[in-house]
Amino acid sequence: MARQEPEKALAFEPGSINAQEDCPFFRRLPGEARDLIFQYALAQYENQDPAKRFDMDTCYKRPNYSASYICDTRLLRTCRRIYTEAWFRPWTSFQHIFYLAWASRRPGDGSHVIVGITNMERILKEIHARHGDLPLDNGIRIFAQLCELETGSAFGDIMDMECFFPRTITLTIRHTDWWNWESDRPLYLDSAWAEMARLPNGVREFRMELESLERRKGQIDAIAQQMCNSWRLRRKDCTEMKASEADCEVERWTGSSTWEGQRWLEDETAQAPGVLQYYVKTVIFRPLKGTTKTIAQSQASDEPKDFLMARDYSLPRLEAPAVGRRADGLQESDEDSDSEHTVESGTDGSEADLEPAEEGIELQQYSDDEDHDEAQM
Repeated sequence: MARQEPEKALAFEPGSINAQEDCPFFRRLPGEARDLIFQYALAQYENQDPAKRFDMDTCYKRPNYSASYICDTRLLRTCRRIYTEAWFRPWTSFQHIFYLAWASRRPGDGSHVIVGITNMERILKEIHARHGDLPLDNGIRIFAQLCELETGSAFGDIMDMECFFPRTITLTIRHTDWWNWESDRPLYLDSAWAEMARLPNGVREFRMELESLERRKGQIDAIAQQMCNSWRLRRKDCTEMKASEADCEVERWTGSSTWEGQRWLEDETAQAPGVLQYYVKTVIFRPLKGTTKTIAQSQASDEPKDFLMARDYSLPRLEAPAVGRRADGLQESDEDSDSEHTVESGTDGSEADLEPAEEGIELQQYSDDEDHDEAQM
């Protein structure tokens, strides 16, 4: 997978930018309206080049993730004033994606660009220096194998980036990301990573997507219920975030039953050979009112300095009950009706109906091993 170091944004000499006071775009429209236009014009979309589409028989092709996302940046080349006002939009309007996963579980055919945490942080610092605290409008998404999430520091490294202001963070645990998923053992999720990490202050939602096969719906529901009842996350400003069962969302989709050259026949159904039925439940953490503390309040309190590791903040490990398969291949709890809002998706999900850009950028994918290697250089 190629690695790209982002070029530094252009900085023009004072007085070299034509104010274009006769141009209606600048004379009549206020800066807020122009910024909305820039956001629309520089929005991301899936690369429509057939050569850049993800292989269907992979763990990472899923609804809305059929190819890398790009944006057409030609607008930034029209004049210096537009560039100065909007150069950062491809970064702040992108949904940045991190893969904390083995090479076979993330896009990696050589055509997808990797920008490591170090380089992303450098760009975020530059944006902050020129424009202040700008949020990442579309947040970030992390696809994480539990063996990477629970045994390393990658998640915390992402959360600790400087000048990092996502509004939403989505952490997705895919069917193939669970411990011992191949042997069909009961699902479980340890909590040390959640105890130690502090989320950025501007986070309004932390979305935990729990995915497995439709026949393991009961196990996913059990873990989601335990998470809502017993887990609290914390931001850097000490704000606590909690989830409610009433806010959980459910999605179902179908995907290939073949990955890495192996077809998982035992997980197929007679009605749909060649594909698997997936069940996804999203647990949504939101800030609790009245839990934010100022720096002065935190320093004056009797809480230990490393209060996230204090005993009163320990989070329980989440475990699904052991449920055996029935003769028809399903599990005993799978016939329970859903009370949540359900969204049905096809194998490919929704794809942007746009022509491929002649010139664009492709900056949204990250992997933990690339970042760690870069940090050691």
